Amino acid sequence: MLRRRDGSTWQHHPDPESGRYAYVPFEYNVEQLLGEWPSEGDTCHIITLWTFQLDGRPTGMDSCRIQVANTAPDYELMLSGTDSTDPDHAEPAIVCTYRARDPWFGSARLELDAAGTREPVTTSNTQTPPRGLDWHLPAGSIDPVRHQLLMTVRNRVIVDSSMTGHQRIERLPFTMERL
Repeated sequence: MLRRRDGSTWQHHPDPESGRYAYVPFEYNVEQLLGEWPSEGDTCHIITLWTFQLDGRPTGMDSCRIQVANTAPDYELMLSGTDSTDPDHAEPAIVCTYRARDPWFGSARLELDAAGTREPVTTSNTQTPPRGLDWHLPAGSIDPVRHQLLMTVRNRVIVDSSMTGHQRIERLPFTMERL
């Protein structure tokens, strides 16, 4: 379905003999749509774009992979506190375990938000191991205010024919108190 400049739509059909779609000027295809594909499930399509001379001779070809994924990335964010009696830590610490995985993984970012000021903790373009990774924050290094950890995970897929991908954000609030 193509959209004209006036907002109306029309169905563009391939030539019945060649199976090729003819070029459509911009005023009849304002969204510059080159193809459509089914978007249910998590599937991979190989799209091949051919260009032809007016007499039908091919002049070029390019292929690309279109990954359609309707499943958002898998992630987990957990907090646990340790106390000063823990022999592995000289002082109390916030321990965060985070995990971010997806077959079409894009990126993951972990941030500490203290009273509206965000500090990046870690950013990665690779998946974490299946068990996740730990991050330790010594409790004495942060002020006794309300905090939250924010984890943003993205994948590299097409969603509803757009390259936005899925994005999931988790917020995990916690408060530090001085004893």
